[in-house]
Amino acid sequence: MGFREKATVYALTFEGDFEGLVVKITDATTGEQQEHERAAARLAPLMHKRPQDITPEEVVDGVGTSTSMVDAFLEHLVEWNVEDADGAPIPATREGLARVSSRLGKHIITTWWDFVSGEIPAPLGAGSSSGEPSLVASLPMEPLSPSHTSSNEPSSSSASASGSDVSRAS
Repeated sequence: MGFREKATVYALTFEGDFEGLVVKITDATTGEQQEHERAAARLAPLMHKRPQDITPEEVVDGVGTSTSMVDAFLEHLVEWNVEDADGAPIPATREGLARVSSRLGKHIITTWWDFVSGEIPAPLGAGSSSGEPSLVASLPMEPLSPSHTSSNEPSSSSASASGSDVSRAS
């Protein structure tokens, strides 16, 4: 029997203009992270260009990059508590994402990406403190106990970042 990574659902909570928003997501794969880092590198030179100086080929590449990031986000979106102006829930789907403001959509996707790319610190385990790191000499030097059989049950965790918090969903 091999190792099976537990699926973890994270709850992003927001502050400021988006206070009360909760978005439940899963982590990106290493391959997705690498692809988006390559895409960001391709788009970086465009950030300093005037719109009229960007070639059609650069536009196509940029649109493809944006689309792939949205696709990746949607693959990992579990649920959210977004409602329309009348209080009706907006589904956590491609169609639902298309109904929210571009500012909100970009903020959600950017926050998710910051989390999966390590910009938001990794969650601390239960009982963890923010105190001084342990001294190496205090580490036990005993053999590790046999590993326990892993399950496919979702697990949970927490982390925080300026303007938003990330925690494992229950």
